[in-house]
Amino acid sequence: MLDMAIHAIDLIRYITDLEITEATGFTGNQIFKYDADDAGIGVYKLENGALCVVEAAFNIPDDISVSKLELYGTKGCIIAKGTLSQEEGGTVEVLTIDEAGGYDAQQNRSTVTPIPLSVTFGNMYTKEIEGFGRAVLGEGKIPVTAEDAIQSQKAIEDVYRVNGIALNE
Repeated sequence: MLDMAIHAIDLIRYITDLEITEATGFTGNQIFKYDADDAGIGVYKLENGALCVVEAAFNIPDDISVSKLELYGTKGCIIAKGTLSQEEGGTVEVLTIDEAGGYDAQQNRSTVTPIPLSVTFGNMYTKEIEGFGRAVLGEGKIPVTAEDAIQSQKAIEDVYRVNGIALNE
């Protein structure tokens, strides 16, 4: 959870512009004999009541890891595949409907055509430094503040805390 899940937490907070109010989950060492866990699942509640699930695992081969981010709302969803990586890449699709739909027990669904998002790829680390540099020069906002980092870290630590694991307190 500590190493990889924090990035998913950052994305959830950034995309939704909402804070995490509650957390639970599990961590464990299933394959490797690391001091840190090799698998974890966090379940989070946002301030508007929305629920989020974050899975992070070092115990599956990279070749079969889908590396997917899914966000669902009442009028659409965003599905990103292969985007959570050390290198920029992957695809992002958006599906939207005009009106919030209800639950159909028969599961009669209409087909919604995904809208692919076009993205210019580059070096993400260079982009981070350039964004910070622009903010220092007064040409924009700091992309991620120290408070952002603290809130995301707290969300990760809360999963450990509910499992009785204290992290350097």
